[in-house]
Amino acid sequence: MKILNIILGMSLGGAAMFVRNLCRVSRHDHHILGIQPKWEIMDVSGLPYFECLSVGSVRRLIHRERYDLLHWHWWQPLDLMTHLADWNTGIPQMVTVHVYGYEPPYVLGQFEIELADKIVFVTPSALGLPENRDIPEHKVCVINAGADLAPFLKIERTDRPGFVIGRAGVLNRSKCPGDIVDVLKRIQIPEAEFLVAGDGELRKGFEKQLGNDSHRFVFLGFVRDMVGFYASLDLYCYQLPAKSYAAAELNIQEAMAAALPIVMFPSPGARHLIEHGVTGLIAHSADELVTHCETLYQDRDARAVLSRNARKTVVAQYGIENSARAFDQVFASLAG
Repeated sequence: MKILNIILGMSLGGAAMFVRNLCRVSRHDHHILGIQPKWEIMDVSGLPYFECLSVGSVRRLIHRERYDLLHWHWWQPLDLMTHLADWNTGIPQMVTVHVYGYEPPYVLGQFEIELADKIVFVTPSALGLPENRDIPEHKVCVINAGADLAPFLKIERTDRPGFVIGRAGVLNRSKCPGDIVDVLKRIQIPEAEFLVAGDGELRKGFEKQLGNDSHRFVFLGFVRDMVGFYASLDLYCYQLPAKSYAAAELNIQEAMAAALPIVMFPSPGARHLIEHGVTGLIAHSADELVTHCETLYQDRDARAVLSRNARKTVVAQYGIENSARAFDQVFASLAG
């Protein structure tokens, strides 16, 4: 089966990485269509990549390659989707929603719902949103978007001096509470250091908030060696705003595979990834987050239990191999 994956308008982040890995692991023949020259992240996949220059060029591509399925990777409305809908391709169409969309423009409209033969949400809580309850049941399914876990499963945890708390992810208002630095500064662990991987519009403001604690915080910007990053940590602390579009959050899955104890806020789109007290700790307030971090610092045995459970669970329930098997079943059902 030949599938065209359309990723127009998607940033170079977790969703794009998932698309690349899904296409690599899936047993079908995948091509990718984007709106810009081939992303560096796609270079390592060896996948056929086409740049979207015009509606006409896309139509010619579809006609030439004779695709069996058009797979739209969606996070907000796409003009190309509207234009192609005017042209009866006769090809099954699938929409995978990569956001926890609780308000426009991150909510599927009637147009997308009618166009799609199948709609896949990558986080189970999306089905509970009022905006999604009227989608016909036969069109909807949930498949957890999985991270590539293999590199992180090789990390071994050993005793060492110091205590490093880390976080990875884009630094913007959808992924970071504005008081993230102030909260972390309240953690009373004498030897604690904080590493932040990722960049974004909020970084400069966060760095200004450090004050006398600047020696304990390192903002690393974009990090290529994520294995080395997770290996350097003792605790993963992930805060998402209460209203966040975050869904699959591959970084949490990576941290679980790296056997890190995790403390996180219960953001609706990503809450399902962690079971409180089993694979991590859920903090319902800034005070709880501080307490959880301090407790885990004091209790090495508790950290070890959470670490083992997190790695075992992410391998069994998440990861790109599990995702690809589930997606392959949907692909086959649509093109069959």
